[in-house]
Amino acid sequence: MWGEHSGRLADRCQCKPCRAFHLHLSVRRCQARFAGFLLCQSRISETISQSAWGPRADDKSANDLQGVSGGLLIAPGYDARRGAYWTRGVWVKDFLDGVAGPSSITDRHFVRHVERAVAELGGSIAWHSGHWIGEISRGGARGLIIGYSFPLNNVASAKAADDKVATTVLLLAAKVACVEHRLVRPGWTGSPSVNWDRELPVVVKPNVESGGRGVRLATATSELDTAIKELSGRYRALAWSPFLAVEDEYRTVFLDGELLLAFRKIRADPAEWRHNLHLGATPEVCADPSTVDRLRQVGGDAMAALGLRFATVDVVVVDGELLVMEVNSGVSLERFSRHSREYSALAGDVYARAVAASVN
Repeated sequence: MWGEHSGRLADRCQCKPCRAFHLHLSVRRCQARFAGFLLCQSRISETISQSAWGPRADDKSANDLQGVSGGLLIAPGYDARRGAYWTRGVWVKDFLDGVAGPSSITDRHFVRHVERAVAELGGSIAWHSGHWIGEISRGGARGLIIGYSFPLNNVASAKAADDKVATTVLLLAAKVACVEHRLVRPGWTGSPSVNWDRELPVVVKPNVESGGRGVRLATATSELDTAIKELSGRYRALAWSPFLAVEDEYRTVFLDGELLLAFRKIRADPAEWRHNLHLGATPEVCADPSTVDRLRQVGGDAMAALGLRFATVDVVVVDGELLVMEVNSGVSLERFSRHSREYSALAGDVYARAVAASVN
């Protein structure tokens, strides 16, 4: 059935989606079939208000449209009642404010950033294992996401970046200033002897963990023995580094040599010596040009030394000097994204670039 439409769309077309919109639109023709009913597939030639974009949340037939191939084509927009955006024929959930962590893997901002980026590219994504593994498809291209890792770094570079001792070895070889991490493997005959009385205080941590998990400060040999005993029961290898008076800490994100994002981690509690966001630190986007230039230089050198395309480089300031603290091939911006809508948009831009690079 073909029909010419003009004036109020609901005056001429009586299908449920059209009645639900109640918009003054200029539409040429419509024809579509779904479950034996005629639905409207319209060409929209006017700009409509953002509050009206997308099917109404209380319209059942409109709810079903997200699964219909060739369903109603509409401009991307936000439905406050649904708490989601309509993008390329799919609903993409909105983002929640607040630095509190997600209640489940599914609730991660990361999941929503990736879904939106894939939709904007006209691709699709299939999630597995509770949204921990993502399978992106676009045209003939396919890419896998696991955790926060994209298919951009080669395996050896990614493993080196996630290994603190290996990172130190490669950075020192490339003459990149860094916080030196050394291996601790209790009971292993190859472990080098260390004069702890001379080295204390030191920081002991898992060699391949991230996010500040399992990090211990030891100021005496008794504290060191306790930390090593506790951690060695949970991790195969530990790393230690000298305890430094860190003035500031920054996280930088690079893709193919370009600095995409740099932010400072501000400690809220003076008694807390760590700068992790999950321990109460707050992010502040770095806007000082000279600082950004310095971060771009040292972070870019670290990326090149490890042969990485996409990663985060954490940089600390000690006595005015910038030192690479650690590098992570999995790019997590979860708590940064949850800090504010502005920061959520910045995190979304980073992941959009990574998604595009993964399937192009």
